[in-house]
Amino acid sequence: MHTPPETTPVYVKCERCGTRIPEQSAIEENGLLLCGECLVADVKRDVSRAEAEAEHQRLEQCSIERDQIRRQQRRRALLILCVCVTGLITALGVSHIHRAEPVQTRSFKSVEHPDMVKSMLLIGIYKYKSEHGTLPESLKDLVPRYLSAELTGAFKLFDYTVLEDDSYLLELKKKTETLEENQREEATQGEKL
Repeated sequence: MHTPPETTPVYVKCERCGTRIPEQSAIEENGLLLCGECLVADVKRDVSRAEAEAEHQRLEQCSIERDQIRRQQRRRALLILCVCVTGLITALGVSHIHRAEPVQTRSFKSVEHPDMVKSMLLIGIYKYKSEHGTLPESLKDLVPRYLSAELTGAFKLFDYTVLEDDSYLLELKKKTETLEENQREEATQGEKL
């Protein structure tokens, strides 16, 4: 049998790291002869670059999406604000159109309502006695804490007397006497004017 002649292995240098490698193990990459370790390092570097680029693009895409969401939220908020302001203006307009007319106040003429004045006097006397323990000496003692000063004109319609047994007598004067007093008072006021 014929044995092939022994050939000596041919070595080449890795064009990246300079390591001697058998020619059969050398890998050509972009026109360069590289060893396996340099090729793996190139692949890892390329993968890292691709991952970094992909991460960068993902972050940019997230940023773009976030900006779009913020713009949409601002538009919605502005729309809601416009609707609220429009509703408020409409409500104010409707309430202005349908507002209630002011209530006409009527003046209380104590001379025309002696029964009401008597009830107020009785309440004032009761409050005075409950706070002071005694009855007021006159109806004027009830003003202004227990009765309004506007009622002092009506005091002339009543006779108020404190009795010895710690009771009192409050009576409406006769109408003829009251009418005469009112007429005299109106006459004196007319002369003063």
